[in-house]
Amino acid sequence: MTLPVIVGKYKKQVTVSHLKKFYTTMNQALKRSEVDNGEFKYWSDGKEMGGTAYFNKYWAPYLKGFKICKTYSACMYNSRQPFKDLSGNASGAVVVSEDSRTTLMLPDGTVVINFVAMGGSEDTEAAATSIIYVDVNGGKNPNVFGKDVFIFARTQNGLVQPYGINSDNTVKSSCRKGGDGWACAAKIVKDGWEIKDDYPW
Repeated sequence: MTLPVIVGKYKKQVTVSHLKKFYTTMNQALKRSEVDNGEFKYWSDGKEMGGTAYFNKYWAPYLKGFKICKTYSACMYNSRQPFKDLSGNASGAVVVSEDSRTTLMLPDGTVVINFVAMGGSEDTEAAATSIIYVDVNGGKNPNVFGKDVFIFARTQNGLVQPYGINSDNTVKSSCRKGGDGWACAAKIVKDGWEIKDDYPW
């Protein structure tokens, strides 16, 4: 095996390891929160409460060792809008936006952006209340969906799951060369928590 192949394999293993850790950490936190706050589907609307109040009630007491990022530079990003899709197109998503999301760094350096509202139609805003961005290496490059940035969602069945996990068509159209990369975490999970040869790495 050549050195680039070895390095690439190692990066894939680290990426999957961070994703699995995030998945376990957030689902354990959600389940502990449900014990105190009732089932997730009955939680108060994050848009009405505001991002800070929502996070402080439902998430903060059930996560350990995190730090809140009040600015994008606090989470080691070089800009407010650092993300791109697999085609290289810039994303409009921002790292920090006061009271519409909570951005935190976990002890292993993973950055979690917990959305509760964003612009757009009512349908978009409703969907955004469940969206979570996960950047497995924080502000370090490449900051690309499907490479080091992945999207999860809080679901009505009481789990944090990869975006698109219930739709093979969504995964195929999203997690491919030229796709947006939004459903790449779902592909990794569907492939048995592996980054396989057909993955758009």
